[in-house]
Amino acid sequence: MNRLLLQRIPKRAAGVVLLSHRVLQLAAGAVLLLGFVNAASARTINGCDIAPGTICAEANLADARLQRADLAHANLLRSNLSGAELAGADLREADLRQADLARADLDGAVLSGADLTRASLMRATLKKADLSDAELQDARLHGAQLAGARLAGAHLRGTGLVLAILDDADLRRADLTAAELDGASLRHADLRGADLQNARLRGADLRGARLDSTTDLRGADLLGCLGCPPPR
Repeated sequence: MNRLLLQRIPKRAAGVVLLSHRVLQLAAGAVLLLGFVNAASARTINGCDIAPGTICAEANLADARLQRADLAHANLLRSNLSGAELAGADLREADLRQADLARADLDGAVLSGADLTRASLMRATLKKADLSDAELQDARLHGAQLAGARLAGAHLRGTGLVLAILDDADLRRADLTAAELDGASLRHADLRGADLQNARLRGADLRGARLDSTTDLRGADLLGCLGCPPPR
């Protein structure tokens, strides 16, 4: 600041001017820092912008580190997300049809209302994930870890869940018609109102699971099922 100008200003007023000048410098620095942070957070991986509503059909995001990423409403049709780290990510109402999510880490992720029709989630981990009202028809979840997951109202018609872990999962009102659950563990799962017509539950473990008169097991294959009600 001009020294001659300061000499003409009373000491107290000069102090106020200097303080105001310093505040303006700090504010400008904060704006620059905020811009840097925003630029860093707007990531692009293999041409795919990691942001809500992004359109990245057939993207290659294999093994990508996307913990807590916001991909709500994203179009990831037929994308490769195998081995991706998506724990805590927001994928609500995302289009993941025919996507490859094999071995992906989706623990605690939000996938409510997402479309995972014919997606591959084999050996993926989805512990405590929210899949309520998700579309999973004909998806493959063989060996997937779904302990404590929320699948209330989910559509799982014809879904492959062989050897999957669904302990303590919320499957109320889920459509599991013709689902493959051979060897799956559903201990203490909530199956009230679930539709399991013509499902395969050979060797499955339902001990402690919650079933009531609204649980539909008509035509289900219960051979060797532990905790399953006797055939009517």
